[in-house]
Amino acid sequence: MVADCAAYFQRNPYRRWFDPLDALLRASTRCSYYDGSACHLDLVQWATDPAWNGITDPNMRQMLLDDGVHHLRAQLTSDNVRIVLLNGRQVINQVLATDLTTLDEVGSIPRRRDTCRLYTGNGGGVRWIGWSTNLQSSFGVNAAFKDELAERIAELSQQASAAGDADKHVAAGYLPLGTRVSSKRELVELLAVWLRRSQMPTIGDVGSFGGRPWLHIDLGAHEIVLNADTKRAAVEEFVHTSKTSPDQPWRAVANRRRVNKVLPHSDPRTLPGWYAYLSLSLAEEESI
Repeated sequence: MVADCAAYFQRNPYRRWFDPLDALLRASTRCSYYDGSACHLDLVQWATDPAWNGITDPNMRQMLLDDGVHHLRAQLTSDNVRIVLLNGRQVINQVLATDLTTLDEVGSIPRRRDTCRLYTGNGGGVRWIGWSTNLQSSFGVNAAFKDELAERIAELSQQASAAGDADKHVAAGYLPLGTRVSSKRELVELLAVWLRRSQMPTIGDVGSFGGRPWLHIDLGAHEIVLNADTKRAAVEEFVHTSKTSPDQPWRAVANRRRVNKVLPHSDPRTLPGWYAYLSLSLAEEESI
C-alpha cells in the first residue's frame, strides 16, 4: 500500500487532474510530481465513495477531516516538506477548518468575472501558499491566468525561502547585517518574520552609530538601504499596511539637499522611525 502510493506518479496517474497542477509546479517552483521533487498531500487519508463533492452530510465531512489531520501533521513533521500549495477556495477552507495554519490575504489576480485571492501562512513547520481559483474546475482558467499565477507563486516561494533563512538567524534579536532582498514582497515577508521572532527595538545593532546601512533592498535600477536604527514601531506599521498590497508604490523625497529618502508609500506623509535611503540620489522626487 505505501509502496503503491510512493510510486503513484510512475504508474498510471490521473493525468487529466494532475497535469495542470504539475505544469504550475514546474513553472513556479521547478518541482514536479513526475520526478519525485513534489508530492500530493490529502486532507482525508481515505478514498471515499461517493467522492468528496457527493458527501452532503457536513458531520461526515468533518469526521473525515478530523480523522486525517493527525496523519497529515505527522507527514509535515517527519517528511522533507517546505512549501504546501493549496489549489482553490474549498481546499483553503478545509485547511483552515483543521487548524493546520492561519492564512493572510497577500494579493489578488483580477479575472473577467471575479478575483483570484492569494494567501500565505506558516504552520506545521512549513510555508502555505494558496489561491482561491481552482485550476481544474473554475470557469475562465486560461493560459494567461495560469502564467500570472505561476509568477506570483514563484515570488511567494522565494519569499518563503528568504523568510525561512531569516527564521534561522534572527533568534538572537537583530536581522543579519548585510541581508539583501530583491522585491518589496520579500521585504514584507522578511520583516514579518523578524517581528515574530525578535523583541528588539531596532532592526540592527545601533552601537555608537545608528545610521549604519543594515538591510539592502534591490528594486530594479534602485538600491535602497534600511539603516540599523529603523525602529520596531515603524516596521510594524509598514508590515501591517503592506500585507494586502506589498507592491504598492514607494516615494523618493528630498532629504536636506538630496533626493534620497524613501517613504514606503506614495503619499508625502513620513513614517517616524523608518530610515530608508537610496544609495544613489535622484535628480527629482519620483515613485519607486
